[in-house]
Amino acid sequence: LPGFDAPSLLSDADIEAAKAAGVTVVTTAALANRRKQSPELFARIQEAQRSNLSRLIAAGVSVAIGSDNYDDTSVGEALYLKELGIDNRTLLRMWTENGARTAFPGRRIGALREGYEASFLVLAANPLDDIANVGRIVLAVKEGVVLRR
Repeated sequence: LPGFDAPSLLSDADIEAAKAAGVTVVTTAALANRRKQSPELFARIQEAQRSNLSRLIAAGVSVAIGSDNYDDTSVGEALYLKELGIDNRTLLRMWTENGARTAFPGRRIGALREGYEASFLVLAANPLDDIANVGRIVLAVKEGVVLRR
């Protein structure tokens, strides 16, 4: 997703082309935090990011959560996107379904469906209610094997 260093808006043509080509846009938006020391610039960057994300999602472009930040994970990226106003259901879809298909296109992962790998997390509370609940892992299963914590 462009615009973490300076405000940058995607054109309607770019969004239409991404949708037509089946492109998945990987966010990496939290890199904008590096511009917090300039509040006016940071606010303009975030406004452009909000616009780009809402337009991509509305157009039906696949958006996945990713992180180019070497000292953070996709958790930091997801929480940043939450601050931008992305709802929990959309965040979870971007993070799990879209992220899994993007990172591992040849595998059947990212969904609880017949024929898919049995890899999943059990959480103590519903992340649709509070996205922070993704950190409250009570059980992890990888390819059908319960992992010890």
